[in-house]
Amino acid sequence: PTAEVGRLRSIATYAAALLRGVLGADGVLLHEPGFFAVLPALRRVVPRVLCCAAGDPVLYEELLRRGCEAVEGAPSEAEVGRWPAAMLLEDAGPAAWRARWESLAAAWLSARLEAASPGVLVLMFEASDAAALGSLLVALLDPAVGR
Repeated sequence: PTAEVGRLRSIATYAAALLRGVLGADGVLLHEPGFFAVLPALRRVVPRVLCCAAGDPVLYEELLRRGCEAVEGAPSEAEVGRWPAAMLLEDAGPAAWRARWESLAAAWLSARLEAASPGVLVLMFEASDAAALGSLLVALLDPAVGR
Protein backbone atom coordinates (compact mmCIF):
# COMPACT_ATOMS: atom_id res chain seq x y z
CA PRO A 1 0.00 0.00 0.00
CA THR A 2 0.99 3.61 -0.52
CA ALA A 3 2.03 5.89 2.34
CA GLU A 4 -1.36 7.59 2.03
CA VAL A 5 -3.24 4.32 2.57
CA GLY A 6 -1.01 3.52 5.55
CA ARG A 7 -1.77 6.91 7.06
CA LEU A 8 -5.50 6.46 6.50
CA ARG A 9 -5.43 2.97 8.03
CA SER A 10 -3.76 4.39 11.16
CA ILE A 11 -6.43 7.07 11.39
CA ALA A 12 -9.14 4.45 10.83
CA THR A 13 -7.98 2.37 13.79
CA TYR A 14 -8.05 5.32 16.19
CA ALA A 15 -11.23 6.83 14.80
CA ALA A 16 -13.15 3.55 15.04
CA ALA A 17 -12.02 3.08 18.65
CA LEU A 18 -12.94 6.66 19.52
CA LEU A 19 -16.38 6.51 17.92
CA ARG A 20 -17.16 3.10 19.41
CA GLY A 21 -15.72 3.55 22.88
CA VAL A 22 -15.67 7.16 23.93
CA LEU A 23 -18.51 8.76 22.04
CA GLY A 24 -20.74 5.78 21.31
CA ALA A 25 -21.64 7.58 18.07
CA ASP A 26 -24.46 6.16 16.00
CA GLY A 27 -23.34 7.86 12.81
CA VAL A 28 -20.51 9.65 11.08
CA LEU A 29 -20.19 11.98 8.12
CA LEU A 30 -17.11 10.88 6.12
CA HIS A 31 -14.96 12.00 3.26
CA GLU A 32 -11.74 10.12 2.51
CA PRO A 33 -9.79 9.68 -0.71
CA GLY A 34 -11.15 6.54 -2.40
CA PHE A 35 -13.08 5.31 0.67
CA PHE A 36 -10.94 2.16 0.96
CA ALA A 37 -9.29 2.49 4.39
CA VAL A 38 -11.45 4.42 6.86
CA LEU A 39 -14.91 3.51 5.56
CA PRO A 40 -14.56 -0.26 6.14
CA ALA A 41 -13.28 0.31 9.70
CA LEU A 42 -16.14 2.67 10.53
CA ARG A 43 -18.80 0.41 9.03
CA ARG A 44 -17.78 -2.27 11.53
CA VAL A 45 -18.48 -0.04 14.57
CA VAL A 46 -20.93 2.71 13.56
CA PRO A 47 -24.47 1.94 12.35
CA ARG A 48 -24.56 4.79 9.78
CA VAL A 49 -21.81 6.31 7.65
CA LEU A 50 -22.74 9.08 5.22
CA CYS A 51 -20.07 9.26 2.53
CA CYS A 52 -19.47 12.66 0.91
CA ALA A 53 -18.16 12.27 -2.63
CA ALA A 54 -17.10 15.94 -2.78
CA GLY A 55 -18.74 16.64 -6.13
CA ASP A 56 -17.24 13.62 -7.89
CA PRO A 57 -20.09 11.90 -9.79
CA VAL A 58 -17.99 8.81 -10.61
CA LEU A 59 -17.03 8.31 -6.95
CA TYR A 60 -20.64 8.92 -5.91
CA GLU A 61 -21.89 6.20 -8.28
CA GLU A 62 -19.17 3.83 -7.03
CA LEU A 63 -20.22 4.43 -3.41
CA LEU A 64 -23.84 3.69 -4.30
CA ARG A 65 -22.74 0.53 -6.14
CA ARG A 66 -20.95 -0.57 -2.94
CA GLY A 67 -24.19 -0.10 -1.00
CA CYS A 68 -23.06 3.02 0.86
CA GLU A 69 -25.24 5.87 2.00
CA ALA A 70 -23.78 8.78 0.03
CA VAL A 71 -24.21 12.34 -1.17
CA GLU A 72 -22.54 13.58 -4.34
CA GLY A 73 -21.67 17.01 -2.94
CA ALA A 74 -21.90 18.05 0.66
CA PRO A 75 -24.98 17.54 2.82
CA SER A 76 -27.15 20.53 3.68
CA GLU A 77 -26.40 22.49 6.86
CA ALA A 78 -29.55 21.03 8.43
CA GLU A 79 -28.37 17.50 7.60
CA VAL A 80 -24.84 18.18 8.88
CA GLY A 81 -26.14 18.96 12.36
CA ARG A 82 -27.66 15.50 12.72
CA TRP A 83 -24.32 13.70 12.67
CA PRO A 84 -22.46 13.26 16.00
CA ALA A 85 -19.14 12.84 14.20
CA ALA A 86 -17.51 14.22 11.06
CA MET A 87 -14.30 12.99 9.44
CA LEU A 88 -13.08 15.16 6.57
CA LEU A 89 -9.87 13.61 5.29
CA GLU A 90 -8.27 15.15 2.23
CA ASP A 91 -5.10 14.36 0.28
CA ALA A 92 -4.72 17.99 -0.82
CA GLY A 93 -3.29 21.04 0.91
CA PRO A 94 -4.97 23.35 3.42
CA ALA A 95 -6.27 25.79 0.78
CA ALA A 96 -8.07 22.98 -1.06
CA TRP A 97 -9.35 21.55 2.24
CA ARG A 98 -10.72 24.95 3.25
CA ALA A 99 -12.38 25.50 -0.13
CA ARG A 100 -14.06 22.12 0.01
CA TRP A 101 -14.82 21.59 3.71
CA GLU A 102 -14.48 24.74 5.82
CA SER A 103 -18.13 25.83 5.60
CA LEU A 104 -19.35 22.29 6.28
CA ALA A 105 -17.01 21.90 9.28
CA ALA A 106 -18.07 25.30 10.64
CA ALA A 107 -21.76 24.35 10.28
CA TRP A 108 -21.09 21.03 12.02
CA LEU A 109 -19.28 22.75 14.92
CA SER A 110 -22.03 25.32 15.23
CA ALA A 111 -24.71 22.61 15.35
CA ARG A 112 -22.80 20.72 18.07
CA LEU A 113 -22.52 23.89 20.15
CA GLU A 114 -26.16 24.88 19.67
CA ALA A 115 -27.32 21.40 20.68
CA ALA A 116 -24.80 21.34 23.56
CA SER A 117 -23.98 17.80 22.52
CA PRO A 118 -20.58 16.15 22.27
CA GLY A 119 -19.08 15.32 18.95
CA VAL A 120 -15.88 14.32 17.21
CA LEU A 121 -14.37 16.24 14.30
CA VAL A 122 -11.39 14.64 12.58
CA LEU A 123 -9.67 16.44 9.75
CA MET A 124 -6.64 15.72 7.64
CA PHE A 125 -4.83 17.54 4.87
CA GLU A 126 -1.32 17.72 3.45
CA ALA A 127 0.79 20.68 4.59
CA SER A 128 4.46 21.58 4.56
CA ASP A 129 3.75 24.53 6.87
CA ALA A 130 3.18 23.39 10.46
CA ALA A 131 1.17 26.55 11.18
CA ALA A 132 -1.51 25.56 8.63
CA LEU A 133 -3.42 23.43 11.14
CA GLY A 134 -3.40 26.12 13.81
CA SER A 135 -4.60 28.72 11.32
CA LEU A 136 -7.43 26.46 10.19
CA LEU A 137 -8.50 25.64 13.74
CA VAL A 138 -8.61 29.32 14.69
CA ALA A 139 -10.76 30.04 11.63
CA LEU A 140 -13.14 27.20 12.52
CA LEU A 141 -13.36 27.76 16.27
CA ASP A 142 -13.48 31.55 16.57
CA PRO A 143 -16.89 31.97 14.90
CA ALA A 144 -18.32 28.86 16.59
CA VAL A 145 -17.20 29.88 20.09
CA GLY A 146 -18.39 33.44 19.58
CA ARG A 147 -22.02 32.32 19.21
